[in-house]
Parts: sequence; structure tokens; C-alpha cells
Amino acid sequence: MLAFLVLILPAFACLFCFIQNFIFSRRTNTFVIFQILLLTTGVFCLADSLYAAPAINRPWLGATNLVEIAAASCLIPLGWMYLHKLNSGSRFASWQFLWLAIPVYLLATGIILHELSGSNAIAAFLDDLNNNGSGVISQYKGKAEYLYYVFTFIVFRVIMTVEAVGALGYLTWYLIKEKMSPRDLRRFTKEGAACSPLELQLFNFILPVIIVIVKVILQNSFLKENIWLSLILSLLITLCILNISFTSLFGATGKVSLSNMRHIVFYNHNNNNRAIILEHAINDILDQEDENGIARLQRKLEELNPKNETKDADAGGASATAGQLFATMAGTWDEENLLARFQQLVVKDKLFLKPGLSITEIAEKLHTNKTYVSKLVNNTYSIGLPELLNTLRIDYAEQYILNHKEAKQAEIAEACGFLSASSFNNIFKKVKGVAPGMWMDGISEKDNKTA
Repeated sequence: MLAFLVLILPAFACLFCFIQNFIFSRRTNTFVIFQILLLTTGVFCLADSLYAAPAINRPWLGATNLVEIAAASCLIPLGWMYLHKLNSGSRFASWQFLWLAIPVYLLATGIILHELSGSNAIAAFLDDLNNNGSGVISQYKGKAEYLYYVFTFIVFRVIMTVEAVGALGYLTWYLIKEKMSPRDLRRFTKEGAACSPLELQLFNFILPVIIVIVKVILQNSFLKENIWLSLILSLLITLCILNISFTSLFGATGKVSLSNMRHIVFYNHNNNNRAIILEHAINDILDQEDENGIARLQRKLEELNPKNETKDADAGGASATAGQLFATMAGTWDEENLLARFQQLVVKDKLFLKPGLSITEIAEKLHTNKTYVSKLVNNTYSIGLPELLNTLRIDYAEQYILNHKEAKQAEIAEACGFLSASSFNNIFKKVKGVAPGMWMDGISEKDNKTA
């Protein structure tokens, strides 16, 4: 009984996600096709799990088998249509529904053969097949049950294998074409980098397609004998369904980070995370670049905080709004304010020593956007972020050179966050007015005079 509950988990996951998507994403372009995909997946998972039901009525096996076949042959085409809709947002052309001929053909043929044999005969045949494997097929040659087996097992598995292999090829081709790699997924999960929902879903669909291939190749008799494998596949399918469904909630956005996903329910906060949650909400408004929304937000801020003005309030547009937002939050958010977190991360934690550090990476680590960080740096230090990072690196390089007088320029450059020795040399000369070697000679002369 416990094993059956685990096997039916994917069906319950589909039901949960179906309701969740109806509540949160029914206005998105992909809502209808994704709901159909969830419904079809749930029907397939339910029908597939009924084979392990302890008290299933045996005559139902024939109907269950037909439902499973029809639903399974729809999964990969529906998945492709969902990804297509997510990518282009355009309406489907008539030819894109031609794949419906496959499930209709399989279902119609199965129903005809099922009626010719009789539900009891088909139930006895499926029971024998599920318990003893394909070795019993020879006993049914010349009977309608044998034709039923050919169309609903052999032809079905060939079609599903072709669909699954084609899907894997398509996913691989598209990832290569768009220059997407597992490194992007690692940066998304480990470094907080933003990815497009399409890119995430392309990676998310790879494992389910592989599971489909495994389920198609392995027969029910083998899975019944090795129940542990069925349980593992069921748990994996459940996780895949939940992950794909959750990612689908962000289909209307161009880019999404793991931090955005964690803060999807903006108003589910407490006193400890209130500031960062509200900042996320504000940043999302700014990122959308909706002029009307920004104008309304600007007017609201002026009403709530009329005394806080920024240097560039007359600049207009999103940048002025960002400045007002920062002024408002900096005045009300004590230890949570962005400047304190920026200084802690970049200066005290020495993030500036990371070669190739970008404003996007800093913004992601601060859970904000790059426009906000750029405005913060300009308002606070009166220089741009690249100049600030180079100044910090040069200051650090001075101490490093004094403590490592025998170090070569390549070693100094690497230790101080520069991409190359030439880059270090050029920037040092720009900031200090002299090359590193001449600066070191000058320090040595002062030391000698002092001595």
C-alpha cells in the first residue's frame, strides 16, 4: 500500500500544480498549453500507477492501458508546443496539431481490438503479460490479443522511442544553437546569475524525456519485479513536475534568478526579511521599464517622502526614480540599507579582488538590479563602478607590492583582481601617474633616504 502511494505521487503533483498555475499564472501566454500538458501528464501517471493498485478491478486494465497509451503519446508533442509558446508567444499554426493523428490512431486501433477480443479476454491477457513478461506472447499468436499487443505495445513503444529520441535531439540542438551550457545552470544555482525561463525549462525537460525512454523500454513485469526502480522513477517524475511547474510561473519575465524565485510571494515576510522583500518588489518594477508604472511609483514616493530629494531628481525617468527609491530606503532601513551591504560585500569582503567582476554579478549578490547599483555608486563615490573597483584594486596592490617586493607583475595582477599584467600596468599608471616599477623605485629611494 505504501509503495502504491509513492507510485501515485506524480498524479497528485500534477493536480497540485494544475491548481497552483490556475491561481498564479492564468494570465500568461503559456497558461492554456501548460495546463493541458499538466492534465495529460496527470492522466498518464494515474493510469500508469493503477497497474500497481492492490485492489484494482482486473477488467479495468484494458481501459487503463488505452488511456495510458493515448496520454503518453501526447506528452512530448505537448512539451514541445509549450516550449515553442514560451519562446515565441505566437499562436499555433494548423500544421502544429498534426501530431494528434498519432494518439488518435493508437487509441482508435486499441479500442477496436479491445472490443473484438472482449474486455475480460484483454484483462486476462494484460494480467498474464504484466505478471510473466513478454515470454507469454507466443501463446496468443493467431488471436486478437496478439494484434492488440502488436499495436498497443510494439508500435506504441516504437513511436514513443522515436518521439523521445527526437525530443532529446531537439533539446540538444537548441541548447547548442543558443550557446547555452550546463555552466549557465551552475551559475544560476551557485552564483545567483539570471537565466531566461526558456533556458531553464530546456534543461528541466531533459531528465523527464530520459525517464520516458526508460519507462518505454522497460516492461511492467520488470518494473513490478524491481519495485525499488519504480519508486525511484516515481519520485524523480514528481520532482521534475514540481520543478517545471514552478519555473513556468516566471514565463512572462525575460530573466529570472534563484533569488527572484525564492521571493515569489512578496508579501509573505516578517520583520527580519521585510526590507529585502520590499526591495525585490521595487527592483522588479524598475526592471520592467514600464514608463507608466514608474511614473505612478514616482508620484507615490513624492507623496510619502516629499522631503527626500536626490541630486538627479530632475533627470527624469527610471534613473531619477531609482535615486528617490534609494534615498527613501536608505533613510528607513538601518542595517539593511543597500550602501552598507554594498560596502560590506565589495570592500570589506574584498569582492573587488575577483577578476572580471561585473555590475550584474554585484547586483545579483545584493539581490537588486544593476541600475540601482550604478546609481548608488555614482551618488556615493561620484565615480562609476569600474573606476571604483580599479581604485580599490590599486590601493590593495600598493600594500601587496610593499609586502611582496620580489613579486612579478603577473603575480601582482592576479592577486589584486586584474585580468592580466598589462591591464594592471595600464590601470596603475592611469591612477598613480607612473608605472608600477617606477612607483616601487620611488618608494625604495624614500626608504634609503630615511635610513
